[in-house]
Amino acid sequence: MEFSIAQEAYVFLASVLAGLCICVIYDLLRVIRSFAKPSAAITDIEDILFWGISAIVMFFVVFYTNFGNVRCYEFFGVLLGSVLYFFTLSKLVYCILRKAIVFFLKIFIFFCKILLTPLLFTYNIIYKSVLFLCRPFARLITKWFRILTVNIKAEAKRTKTAFLKK
Repeated sequence: MEFSIAQEAYVFLASVLAGLCICVIYDLLRVIRSFAKPSAAITDIEDILFWGISAIVMFFVVFYTNFGNVRCYEFFGVLLGSVLYFFTLSKLVYCILRKAIVFFLKIFIFFCKILLTPLLFTYNIIYKSVLFLCRPFARLITKWFRILTVNIKAEAKRTKTAFLKK
């Protein structure tokens, strides 16, 4: 199957675009890591997911632009796209992604507060009413426990002195 120069240029530009997309995914991963501070095991899992997603992106680019034929210049295109991205757009995209995640986190927290407020209110009512009802019993039980402890100590002292007299 013959390809024209225009088709080869299209494949090369698609590879450059794939490199850009992979780097945007990497910046998203960097932003998530800056917020989450994952452990080493989670970092390893994230790296495996990143490389899996990168492989899927490259598979689709190669499959849809070049019918599955891998050309050497496609790797160069991905590398060129990555380098161009990191030297031009990386800081801007990183800041935008960071602000977007902060914005969505604030919205998520706001909706969680709205949804959890009735539950928290109900919990407080039940908890405080149970505490109010149980407080006299708790005082009574602690009073009995103190009396019982004093009686046990006194009985132990009497038993000890009686045992020593024999």
